[in-house]
Amino acid sequence: MKRQEYLTVAVLALAAALCAPNPLWASPEGDAVQKAFDLRMSGKASEARTLLEEAISDDPRNAAAHFELGRTNLHIGLGNPRELMENFEKSAKGPVDKALSLDPQNANYAMFSADMAFMYAYMSMKMGGSDVKERVGKMCAAYERVLKIDPDWLRPMLCLVEIYGVLPEEMGGDKTKAEAYAEMVAKKNTVYGAKARSLLLPDSADRIEFWQTVLENNERDADVLEELGKACLYDEKIDEGAGYLEKAVEADPQREFLLLDLGRFHLYTVMRDDSAKETALPAAEKAIRKFLETDPDNPLRAYSVKLLSRIKGGLGEKDAMEELRKEAHALDPHHSRASGLPSLDLFVSPGEANRRHRYLFRPL
Repeated sequence: MKRQEYLTVAVLALAAALCAPNPLWASPEGDAVQKAFDLRMSGKASEARTLLEEAISDDPRNAAAHFELGRTNLHIGLGNPRELMENFEKSAKGPVDKALSLDPQNANYAMFSADMAFMYAYMSMKMGGSDVKERVGKMCAAYERVLKIDPDWLRPMLCLVEIYGVLPEEMGGDKTKAEAYAEMVAKKNTVYGAKARSLLLPDSADRIEFWQTVLENNERDADVLEELGKACLYDEKIDEGAGYLEKAVEADPQREFLLLDLGRFHLYTVMRDDSAKETALPAAEKAIRKFLETDPDNPLRAYSVKLLSRIKGGLGEKDAMEELRKEAHALDPHHSRASGLPSLDLFVSPGEANRRHRYLFRPL
């Protein structure tokens, strides 16, 4: 898949990574935020939102509550993407930006705000807006703000490499800046440096060969195994790709979401070629059910069950499809309806750090 194709399948559900714990989490105000998060993870996002709104009413300067409200509104919005797009700036981006204004040195809030800026720019790209370049500029400034707070955070650096390196110049791309940030990443981390270089490879490059070379010196590195597995999938070497992804999960059990990526890949295959459904849909179901065995929280469980309902529909099993839809709704009425994997950062407990990188413009 060529880089320019990524824009057509990039997921809507992007949010932010987390930074160092905030002392507020240990306070009564923080207790309300944690309770709201726990409610949301149990499939009760509406109740979580009510609790957060009450906490903000009691203390309008509770930055943690504003931040969690932004995450909660994004979660709820992904269950109704049309409504999210209409109210995005007020419902999701607004509370996060408010949290950042109250706590301007919080890298977590800054990162989430940057990802909100990406989503805002992406919407304009999809709708052919005349302000795309302006929004991309604001997005890049937002990621650069993260680095001013935390200069060692690799994820925003890679985001900047991708934005400047993948987008055409008329949309804000800048190969010189992309190469400069790629060099910064490489100086800090060898594997992430390889990820940065991979973003700048020409479309004609052999990405499988590239990552096999990196693997030679990083045999058990989960990031490298993941990259090699996905390179194989994009090149339609499906069995090899699945094998590397499974090895990545073995190397890092917290990377179980790769099983969802594998299931989604098989679904994308059917979207491109309906004749492949007899083999691709059962393979998708196998991968998704294996993910469910890891016992995810209700929002991701509901999202996964909804994917299973699509698979059953594609196989003509209408009764099973309807039962699975009902199950997904019961687990979480606001589970994501987007085709892409909802941002994993929506599911990280308040105050915990999560610096895992996922690409902005790639479907997997």
